[in-house]
Amino acid sequence: MSTLQWSATNADGLLADLDLPPAAYRALLKMRGSSEAGGRIAMDQGPLGELLGLSRPSANAALRELELAKLVKKIHNGV
Repeated sequence: MSTLQWSATNADGLLADLDLPPAAYRALLKMRGSSEAGGRIAMDQGPLGELLGLSRPSANAALRELELAKLVKKIHNGV
């Protein structure tokens, strides 16, 4: 299984205005805490779910919410 890469966008000041599910907030905080220089986050749904105590489908749903809110974006093949 290949690791998905994500890039955090500037979320400061936006979180208070969003109506995200609790799992999405928790996922964003965990991902931002483990981001590399430049904002890249090398983590897929499985490990993220384990860190948050969520199933892989629940972690995937949280990532989808964050992507729809434009707080993270999926990076394919490291590009």
